[in-house]
Amino acid sequence: MRRKIKLNILENLDFYFTLKRFSKVDLYGEKSVEKRSDNALLSNVSITSDGTHILPRGSTSSQFLGEDGKYIEKKDVEIFSEDGQNIELTPSMFRTGVELEEITFSDYFRYNFWMSYYLDVEDFSNFDFLYSECKRLFDNEKLYKFRYAYYDTPENRDAILIPIEENTKIIVVVGRYTPEIYNSLELNVQEITESEEKDEIKFEDVW
Repeated sequence: MRRKIKLNILENLDFYFTLKRFSKVDLYGEKSVEKRSDNALLSNVSITSDGTHILPRGSTSSQFLGEDGKYIEKKDVEIFSEDGQNIELTPSMFRTGVELEEITFSDYFRYNFWMSYYLDVEDFSNFDFLYSECKRLFDNEKLYKFRYAYYDTPENRDAILIPIEENTKIIVVVGRYTPEIYNSLELNVQEITESEEKDEIKFEDVW
């Protein structure tokens, strides 16, 4: 059962929804190549560096170890940035609920997306209002977003709501804001002119 997310869309009015994930495979299907031996299906596995152990898919994981080699639980791990600043975890949206914020179409095209969902609801009594608000913003070249955190996480992600008029659905795409970085060339005309004057060869110096 998918976990519900709480959204306050009006004063004293809570709206609950779940996220149903979909991918390109769901839309377009996929092709796969099977490898067999004597008609038995084969699967890719990893082996240890000494070649004595086979590691099938799902048999490996990562853990945190202290300097003494002892296991440390994830909840006790502190995260720091490259400059030594402690990074606070963003709390899970399932625990805190979410609030909507507006962004422009220009902001949307500065995101790097990697997950997509349908907004799924059981009670449609308030869905029509949410959809109409999303559509109103869309017509004005704006969209709603909310903070996306499946678990407590140091990563900063957003979920953006896109109304689909054909079937009155809302698609939710998740990604990170990645604004462009422009490098502009600044020319000091006075310095260039002075440099050219210094390098200029005079006729009398040659003869």
